[in-house]
Amino acid sequence: MRRRGVETRAHQSSMVVDGGAMMVARTG
Repeated sequence: MRRRGVETRAHQSSMVVDGGAMMVARTG
């Protein structure tokens, strides 16, 4: 369960990074 929490946290971070990249690509 602890490991799953870490994976979820990492997944959220990657989603934020991907979202930021998409925003930059759209704006650019």
